[in-house]
Amino acid sequence: MLTRTASSGPELDIVRAFLDQGIYTSNADTMVSVFCEPRLETGYPDVVVVHWDRDVAESWPTCRAALTTDDVRLLHLVNSCKRVARDDLNSRSTPRETALAIERLLAANLVTASNRWVRARPLREIFAVRRIIAIEAKISDWRRGLRQAFLNTWFASESLLLLPKIPKGNHVAEHAKQMGIGIVSVGQTLSAPHVRPRRDRVPQSYGSWLFNEWVWRGFGVLRS
Repeated sequence: MLTRTASSGPELDIVRAFLDQGIYTSNADTMVSVFCEPRLETGYPDVVVVHWDRDVAESWPTCRAALTTDDVRLLHLVNSCKRVARDDLNSRSTPRETALAIERLLAANLVTASNRWVRARPLREIFAVRRIIAIEAKISDWRRGLRQAFLNTWFASESLLLLPKIPKGNHVAEHAKQMGIGIVSVGQTLSAPHVRPRRDRVPQSYGSWLFNEWVWRGFGVLRS
């Protein structure tokens, strides 16, 4: 995975202050990994907090680490459709590239395949992530922050805007609720935000699958 080096400044300061409040889970079976500015198609979200089940991930074969981003994209497609015809997959790439991708997915025990169909294995066996919480920090211009936070719903189950303090006399909370975005300030926690975000199921997209692979491979900072 790729990240970028965060620039020093007030936004980085409030991210650090918020993270110092403690990001944890009360579920002993759930691990928490934190990513700072991971590179995604939608940009670089400031913070992504991923809750995942280690017991599920521990059973995965080591060859799963050989999956490419395109393999993960293909896996999301097959899982979304439950089954996909091989001919349809060949139309998305060259037959050889498709065959190699299916071989890697088969070796990783993620799909089953016949001469005609490719099917995903049960999600509970191949997807360990339970929550993906995206956080965008903004010192000012909360409207732009909400737009960025909304983009993060492409991959996240919950998306929040982090502010140094909750503004008075404007409509930030109202706009956030309409968009399904949460609002949290420094001094608050994810368990008690100013506005609770809408919670969607994951995987939302192949971006959700990327975090599923990254936590298993040990990327991100593990928090207790």
